[in-house]
Amino acid sequence: MLPIEEIHDSVVAAWRQGGAIIGAPPGSGKTTQLPLWLLEDPGSEVFLLIPKRLAVTLAARQLAANLNESVGQRIGYQLRKDAKTSRQTQLTVTTYGTFLRLLINDPDRIAGCTIIFDEFHERSADQDLTYALVNQYVELFDASVRRIIMSATLNVELIAQQTNLPVIESQGRSFPVSVSYTKTDTQRPDQVAALIQRYHHETNDHMLVFCPGLREIRAIERHLSVPTLILHGTLDATPDLTDLNSAPATVILATNIAESSITLPRVHTVVDLGTERYAQSHPVTGITELKTRRISQASATQRAGRAGRLGPGKAIRLWSDDEQQSLIPHQTPPIRETDLSSLVLLVAGWGTTYNDLTWLEPPPLKRWQIAQEKLREWQALTADADLTEHGQAMLTLGLDPWLAHLLAMARDNDQVTAACLLAAHIIGGQNITYDLFVPQKLNRFPKDVQREVSRLTQRVNQKPEQTIEPMSDEFLARVMADRIMRLTDRQKGQLISGTAVRLMTPCKANWALLLDGIRKDGQIQCFDYIPVSAKAVFKANPPTETVLYQPNAKPAFLQILRIGRIELEQRPCQPDPELKQTAWLSHIDDEGEKALPWSDDTLAIRKRWKVAEACVEDWPVWPGHADWGGLVAPFLTGISRLEALDLSAVLKHALGYEHESQLERLFPKFWQAPSGRKVLLSYQPEKSTAVAVVKLQEIFGLEQTPTLAGGKQPIQLDLQAPNGRSVASVTDLAHFWAQIYPEVRKELRGRYNKHPWPEDPLNAEATTKTNRQIRQNSD
Repeated sequence: MLPIEEIHDSVVAAWRQGGAIIGAPPGSGKTTQLPLWLLEDPGSEVFLLIPKRLAVTLAARQLAANLNESVGQRIGYQLRKDAKTSRQTQLTVTTYGTFLRLLINDPDRIAGCTIIFDEFHERSADQDLTYALVNQYVELFDASVRRIIMSATLNVELIAQQTNLPVIESQGRSFPVSVSYTKTDTQRPDQVAALIQRYHHETNDHMLVFCPGLREIRAIERHLSVPTLILHGTLDATPDLTDLNSAPATVILATNIAESSITLPRVHTVVDLGTERYAQSHPVTGITELKTRRISQASATQRAGRAGRLGPGKAIRLWSDDEQQSLIPHQTPPIRETDLSSLVLLVAGWGTTYNDLTWLEPPPLKRWQIAQEKLREWQALTADADLTEHGQAMLTLGLDPWLAHLLAMARDNDQVTAACLLAAHIIGGQNITYDLFVPQKLNRFPKDVQREVSRLTQRVNQKPEQTIEPMSDEFLARVMADRIMRLTDRQKGQLISGTAVRLMTPCKANWALLLDGIRKDGQIQCFDYIPVSAKAVFKANPPTETVLYQPNAKPAFLQILRIGRIELEQRPCQPDPELKQTAWLSHIDDEGEKALPWSDDTLAIRKRWKVAEACVEDWPVWPGHADWGGLVAPFLTGISRLEALDLSAVLKHALGYEHESQLERLFPKFWQAPSGRKVLLSYQPEKSTAVAVVKLQEIFGLEQTPTLAGGKQPIQLDLQAPNGRSVASVTDLAHFWAQIYPEVRKELRGRYNKHPWPEDPLNAEATTKTNRQIRQNSD
């Protein structure tokens, strides 16, 4: 009996009341057993959501096998390119991404159903959005929808608070796993393979080896002379894991897809290289950067646990014990690092907003706003972030937003089959080896490309043409405007966003459109592109002229011709006053307050303002980087040089009359010492106070520490000897007179005996004079 069976009755009872949060360790049977309990109600459709495509088909097979059925009967699965379901199907296994499209396009489909969120701790962006939308659906539309949220390692307290679902824990069953550390150069596949073969000879069972990616898997495989099996998400066919029951001892080479998928038969040994591949999307370009990083402690524990699911096992970590201690506890949730264009489109299609959803963790607002702006440029969203007709067409296609934009635009321009042929190559990861700008015969392309073209044309309710009329390069340059590249030589260039590009294959054209690439070392490595003419680029995206201001340079103004951030031409100019002000404002927007002509007086106002902000409630916040252009603009009229800007007037206007008056009263420029001298106050924002530098004799008779902010903040007195040497820094004057002054007096009387050093300074007269000068004045 699997450990999960211990909570059968509790789960079913909670499910009948609306659902539960299941905490169960890996190997307990939650994926392949628990969903079957929910088939007791024949009228309820169940969706089992799993993060990875390969795990979907593996889980569907195992679930069907547990019922002695084949996939497609009561147990089915649904993926973008593959599905096996029937009228009998009660339980559909699918990915979070596929389920999201179903939810957006046909929300009534989930009425009264059960949704199982499996492996929820992986926290992909699709998982987080599915969670937010389903919770809103239950709250606003249909409380009969039941939710089962399953996780091996996630902290469930917040989920329980947000969903009001009970938490049910399964203790699971764990066999002892001995963990050893063998520091190995994992960049050397031959060394890793030699270690694997050594351990392979010691067992008659299978070994599971965790690798960062397919490249490393293939490299290690080439050095192995034992049976191997590869588990990777890009596999065309799903391996039949039941064959492992009778197979000879096999080395299973896998990525982190094997961390939490269904149990692999006869695995008692795990070898872990300790790294993983992850994707990080740039918020502006949307281009993904594939990076390799060390795994977290949570992943290391999960991986080692694979060796102890079926019996005692061992885990060999190819790093040191010291390195283990330095691993971070958990990785950053992917929603913080991914391109959010797809999520923004889906949320608009759902008819809600960022702020109206209850997120497990809200996506970064800046990334969200950048994605919204990109979709507005594609005319998929209105100014208010509502879905347009074009956006609805994109959403219905269920593709990456940029490909959906391409196909939706192609439909409106009678170029559907040509666009679908291009998209089919991109989706299949195939380089473009045909000429897009001459007619093509569909039957000359491989069968898998033809099938994808047929599938895509069906999505726009058309049939593929057998003779494909070409798209124009002007159309492509207009539709893919954010992917325009200018090439400065055959392998180098610049994307329209300004990012440097390096082409992996040379290009003779001066302009091209980026099709496939990744970010690496601050630039984009371009694997595939479409050459286009300059005429097409300029016609689809007319260049704009701007005036650039260069401080401290001659000429001070340049006229720039550009497309996006690609500079085409520059020449000196003498702009009219209006263009001059526009150039100054652009410079100020880029540089913020650094662009402004600060003087000693205005820097002093800046410091006083910041001290006031720290000391006075509801004081205006010091302007941020983006605020200065709006503040300065009214004061640029009538000046010929930016250095002539009256920054003092700008600051006073920003403060307003009332706060300016308060600043002069509560945070003055000067403090008058008891000697009668006006002392300039040096404000220190980092300490939220001001310093008055004053000779010690000048404060004789002063009992209380002087203050700012109406008595709330003491002024720091830097007390000096007659020669200007600092002898004490004081913010508590009463303490100074009582405890410190007697010692200071002893020292200073000996050195400066011409000056007065009274035993009772509080009853002495403040002065700047020597004893002789005092006597002469008294005479």
